[in-house]
Amino acid sequence: MIKPTSPEALEHLSVNGKRVPSAEGVLLKPNDRLIFGTNSVFLFKDPSSPVPPTLPDSQEDPVTWEEAQKERSDMEGATEKAAKEEMFKR
Repeated sequence: MIKPTSPEALEHLSVNGKRVPSAEGVLLKPNDRLIFGTNSVFLFKDPSSPVPPTLPDSQEDPVTWEEAQKERSDMEGATEKAAKEEMFKR
């Protein structure tokens, strides 16, 4: 499980391209992509976990840093779009 320790940490934490929704945290699954801030990207591995991985990960088709960065970029793009739509409504 990853659990933010402050509201500031919550604002800068995402799992699989989605912001962590609350201070209660998120139960991690193998191959989850974690991003702290904008540049710190981690791949969670737990070979002993009984929970199935969020993405397949093999030598032929590995989960990559680029995938995690694309998820982050997509998330930020959606946030910017929502902010622009909110401004337009005003």
